[in-house]
Amino acid sequence: MIGTDMYRIKKISLLYTDMVRGNGERVYMPNTPLTSQNITNLTRSKTKSESCRLVCDIGVAWDVRDDIQAAMRAYAREHPGEFDGEPSCSFRELADPLKVVMVCSWNYNFPPDEFSRLGPARNGMLFVVQQKAREHRLQNTSVTERAQ
Repeated sequence: MIGTDMYRIKKISLLYTDMVRGNGERVYMPNTPLTSQNITNLTRSKTKSESCRLVCDIGVAWDVRDDIQAAMRAYAREHPGEFDGEPSCSFRELADPLKVVMVCSWNYNFPPDEFSRLGPARNGMLFVVQQKAREHRLQNTSVTERAQ
């Protein structure tokens, strides 16, 4: 990962590094600018963590947080090869105007460069979170919507 862009390194030569983006596009980047970039070697990372933020109208019950977290944990238990540990949900902050931020987090059970596993695992967990948010009718309305 270079900055926020992901590449798979194919070859490093004296002047250029040959890389491939996720969409298959080949990129040849001069080595000199690479020396000033933040580079993360995902193949040396053991696991990846991820989270999503739900910004909702204030007044979300504690039981709603518990239900979302329980659903995430059940999904993780159903897919032990994809997830590690216990997913969690927590109220993180209050935001303007009259919003609460709930953060749902989880850990994958594979290295972060296994993109063929990352997409389906992420989609499944996000589906569980959004399904529960809809079930509990969590909303993020604007000030004008509430006034009507």
